[in-house]
Amino acid sequence: MDEIERQLSAHLGDEAARAPGASADVTAGVRSRVRRRRTVRAAATSVGAVAAVGVLGVAAWGLTGTAAPEPAGPASHSPTPEATASSEAAASATASSGPSVAPSLANGDLPALADMPEVDDALDPTLVPDYPEAYVMEDWIWDEVGPGWGIGVVAALYYPPTYEYEGQLPPAVLYLHSPEGVYFEVAQLPAGWWDDTRVVSWDEAGGGVRLWSRDGGARYDLRTGELEEVEFSIGGEPAEAETFIAADADGNELWEARNDNGGGYYRWSADEGWAKASTWEDAPSAMGPSQWPGVTSSALDATGSRVLLTTSSADQPDGLLPDEVVVYDVSDDTTVVYPVTQDDAIGEVYSPWWVDDSTIAFDGYLHENPASLVASLEAPLSFAEDAGLTPPETDALPVAVDVYYGEATPAATTAQECGC
Repeated sequence: MDEIERQLSAHLGDEAARAPGASADVTAGVRSRVRRRRTVRAAATSVGAVAAVGVLGVAAWGLTGTAAPEPAGPASHSPTPEATASSEAAASATASSGPSVAPSLANGDLPALADMPEVDDALDPTLVPDYPEAYVMEDWIWDEVGPGWGIGVVAALYYPPTYEYEGQLPPAVLYLHSPEGVYFEVAQLPAGWWDDTRVVSWDEAGGGVRLWSRDGGARYDLRTGELEEVEFSIGGEPAEAETFIAADADGNELWEARNDNGGGYYRWSADEGWAKASTWEDAPSAMGPSQWPGVTSSALDATGSRVLLTTSSADQPDGLLPDEVVVYDVSDDTTVVYPVTQDDAIGEVYSPWWVDDSTIAFDGYLHENPASLVASLEAPLSFAEDAGLTPPETDALPVAVDVYYGEATPAATTAQECGC
């Protein structure tokens, strides 16, 4: 992957097109952030991961129209709180391009077993995730990391809304695991990151991972353990919803941020840092497509770099055939817009997927009967039924999803239960 930033920094480009009612650009600032709390019900899930000991820093991101870059510094307030790590290995957390099967691991030369995370005995056992048996993290293990290794978080997964979960959560733990399934406990996250947190991107060369929870995103530095939160601002107000969308094999990321002023999509790359995605200019009203009630996830192609979005007129009921299908490529920040030929015989459509690299499909209704509706990526898009097409099976939540060395982030990592 490309060299990741040593600290979150902002690069301001020329002012891009603005969404109606919203102003946005990427400036860097540092301030304390009060994490939003939600009323939720929790169920357990587990994943696997990399990180290191550290403190909590905060980086805030807004959107303005200036042309000069303003670098982001480290948080100036007192660090709070420290992550609990299982070893002193932090300084050399940059992964090497080592073998996929570590000789030392194959020979059984392993560190001591790590203690299991401490869980309050009064906690509802249905909330406690299945923590793996893991070894203490040691410096030499980073030299073994290469293809086949995975990163993830073991944490509780939440389904709103039932009760206020404050103080009722088990610890969230970052783990690194080998191709043979050997787990290493790297760090326990601060309590503010125990709610449905997952690793969504891994920069192996730069030694960092991006975390995402229902409250937003952060970069976890594997060298220092510093946790730097990412906060977007639209129209001078903090975003109310910050959603991870995609990350390709090179570590380029796509996020969505919105509040009452509007919003849109933002891209992170090692070369440019945070910037508006090209959708702001080429498809300013693009949104995530309608999905079946209960679970949402990104509609990613096989490479993990292209995602399907849609546009619809403001007065169009949710779930109907969109006015346009938008294909955004996070790898090169390109947006292609395909007008859709409307068909009165087509009713609601949901949850699009990629049939192949040039064909997409929606679940939906044709003449009030369930149907798979298919179209080639040629303007204008004309959807027709394909009775022989079967929608792909998707992982049901809770599900353990890792991000793997040198690979794009899987779509299942973006899945969320909406509680509807």
